[in-house]
Amino acid sequence: MRPQANGSVERFNRTLVSMVKMYCQDNQDCWDEFIPQLLMAYRSSKHASTGVTPNKMMLGREITLPVQAFIPEPEIENENKVKPHEYVELLQSSLIKAHAHARKHLKGSQEYQKKYYDQSAKKRELIAGQPVWLHDPTRKPGICSKLLPKWKGPFIVLKKIDDLIYMVKKSPRQPAKVYHIDRLIPYKGRNPPTWYKEKVEKINNEK
Repeated sequence: MRPQANGSVERFNRTLVSMVKMYCQDNQDCWDEFIPQLLMAYRSSKHASTGVTPNKMMLGREITLPVQAFIPEPEIENENKVKPHEYVELLQSSLIKAHAHARKHLKGSQEYQKKYYDQSAKKRELIAGQPVWLHDPTRKPGICSKLLPKWKGPFIVLKKIDDLIYMVKKSPRQPAKVYHIDRLIPYKGRNPPTWYKEKVEKINNEK
């Protein structure tokens, strides 16, 4: 499991935990009772990545907040004369605009985040045929994860996809998979398995 692969989910979880810590500092025995209010606040706030609120993205409009019950709303002429099919068309138009606006903001945000992460990533390079260890934080039910080895292998690098992504094969019978370089380190053991040597020779002969 690599948190970076589900960045939006991990970011939401981190934000929600931060909100719970701040809001429920003096109410730790009943923190779960405040989740609906915290989610309402989250969904009513504009996101830096999209430029719109989750409510706008999902519903095509902003929800009515409790504080608005105490504020008289301005009268809208012919408010009750909107026909059902007209309301549906307005809602669809609002959703299309909100999603287009969000996509535009997301693209810029993703490009910035990728540039920042790539700059901070470790500058390393692996070569085809090189044995490597693979970081595998997978948890097994009933087994303490802290007592399990964090690195598995050695496996073999088949090819470089780009500066940060490599295709790795675990065994002759298993299909190759791609991994981020942050999860790979060179294997420096003296006796790699036999199939490694055969695979290295095959790769070298194909060059």
